[in-house]
Formats: sequence, C-alpha cells, structure tokens
Amino acid sequence: MKAKKSSAAKKARAHTAHKRTNRKRPIHKRVLLHPITAFLLLCVGVLVAGSTFRGQAATYDVTAKVPAPALTSPAVITSPSDQAHLTASIVTVEGTCPSESYVNLYRDDAFSGSDVCSGGYFHIQTSLSLGVNGLQTRVFNYTDDEGPGAALIHVYYDLPSEVVPPIVAPTSLQLSNVEQTPPEQGEVQEISANPTISGLAPPFSEVVVTFYSEP
Repeated sequence: MKAKKSSAAKKARAHTAHKRTNRKRPIHKRVLLHPITAFLLLCVGVLVAGSTFRGQAATYDVTAKVPAPALTSPAVITSPSDQAHLTASIVTVEGTCPSESYVNLYRDDAFSGSDVCSGGYFHIQTSLSLGVNGLQTRVFNYTDDEGPGAALIHVYYDLPSEVVPPIVAPTSLQLSNVEQTPPEQGEVQEISANPTISGLAPPFSEVVVTFYSEP
C-alpha cells in the first residue's frame, strides 16, 4: 500500500510541475519579445528623426526685384527731322533722353538699334529702305521698366539724282581737230579735198577758216 501511494504521489507532483512549466513558458517568451520590440521602435525613431532633420536643414534661394526710379519723359528724336528727304541709305538718329535710361530705336516697327543715354543724348545708326521710313524710340530704365512713348516720325530715302556739270561757254577760239586728228603747231598734214575743221568758239561769233596751200 505504501508503494502505491508513493507512486501516485510522485505522479501527482510531476503533473503539477508540468503545469507550472507550461504556465511559465508564455510569460518567458513575452519577456524576451520586449527588447526586440524596443530595438525596432528605436530604429524607426532614428529614421524619422533623420528625415525631419534633413527637411529642416534645407536651403531656399529667394530672388527679389528692386525697380529703378520710374521714367517721366520720353526719348525724343531731334535728327533727322520729321518729313525729311535723305539721299543716304545709312543715317544716324540722334535725340534727347532721360538720365539713367537706355533707348531702343524701331524702324517700321522692327528693332533697329539701341544706345545707353549718355549726358542726356543718344546716337543710333540705322539703315533706310527706299521711300518712306517710320522711326520711333522707346525708353527704359535700368530694370527694364518702359517709360513714356515718343511720337512717330517719317523720313524719306530718295535715290540721289545724277549731277550734270554745267556747260561753260568758251571765251576764245580753240581748234580741236582737223579731219578727226588733233593738229600740232608746225605740222604738215595730208587732208582730203573737203576737210572738216572742228573746235570751240565764243557764242554767236563768226568763224572764218582760211587755207594757205601750194597748188
């Protein structure tokens, strides 16, 4: 009887110890998971913090425009004058302009040249087309803000006419040719029976030609 009770008691103690072991195993596993979870959370935190730091450390370039003083007067063409007739295909356009500005010249609405206003004046060379040409200026300050507009003028490019030198009437008798040959003093020429004598004489004068010859 004692042997049976001892065997039953051992089985009971073994069963109780097995239950205790089974109960403790999940608790032990949960305890082991905490450091791993904490490490993962720490890594995620570092990544988020690094991303936030990089975003805060970004630089931005900001560009601002400070306009120059506004222009109150236009650029006025003084030469050539309006309705002028010119015989040269290249002309220098001159005029007055406000200080601290530059002037653009347009010929028939096409850009034709530019100059910085110096001492209140501008000088721009441009070509002209045959006939009428419309010239106009536009003035700008140094930050490219346009000033008041100028009046349009018209100039004409005319083909130069051929200059014919004036004819000067002779004041004395001048012998030019005998039978198409210029004569020389003292020379004896052989001529035809009806020679042609040519030369110059004063207007309305009477010219007499005399031949002295041997038979």
